[in-house]
Amino acid sequence: MPPRLPGGQQAAEELAAVRAERRAARAAACRLRAGARRADRRRCGVGYALRPGFFLPPLMFTADELEALVLGARWVGAQADEGLAGAAKNVVAKSAAASPGDLRGRIDDTGLGPVVLGGSGAALQPVLGLVRQAMRTERALAMRYQSESGSSTERDVWPVQIAHYEGKQLIAAWCCQRASFRHFRAYRIELLALTAQLYGKPRRTLTKEWRDDWECGGNAPA
Repeated sequence: MPPRLPGGQQAAEELAAVRAERRAARAAACRLRAGARRADRRRCGVGYALRPGFFLPPLMFTADELEALVLGARWVGAQADEGLAGAAKNVVAKSAAASPGDLRGRIDDTGLGPVVLGGSGAALQPVLGLVRQAMRTERALAMRYQSESGSSTERDVWPVQIAHYEGKQLIAAWCCQRASFRHFRAYRIELLALTAQLYGKPRRTLTKEWRDDWECGGNAPA
């Protein structure tokens, strides 16, 4: 037998590793094909559709988790943010649709409900959805705001938090004109528009600074 060439053992090991990877890839492809039998093949660009009788695994909640979910969703649904209220109802409906029958019955009757001060059906505040969009995208808002004295001012703000309490909404934001954090009541906002201007800092950083300022007694009203 001729002597083994230098590096021959390493090459053989690398070849064995490549073959093992190929076998694993073929096995994974076979498993994918087997799983695809539960779906009907559709035309190109559409994908697959699950056949009748095949469902996603049910969502399993403990009794406490279920009651927390329903109570929280009902509280949000009673707030003045129409977008969040609708989303809260959808969350409960989707959870019920994906839950077994016994859990679905508990969702309908948990015996828990929020108390809305001032009566049910708080006045809708359309600006809240725009404020949430600004926080998600970290884009400044151009705002015309009426002060407690009745005078109106225009300013650019970077919202960082929205507080909901007793049927009211308070928006904490960095005011570019005042170069400090201010609190704005949603019902006093006269005009609001999303701009292309980005926040000067990440919202996470601004939120930390706002909390530090709050603890030091800052955060004056607008």
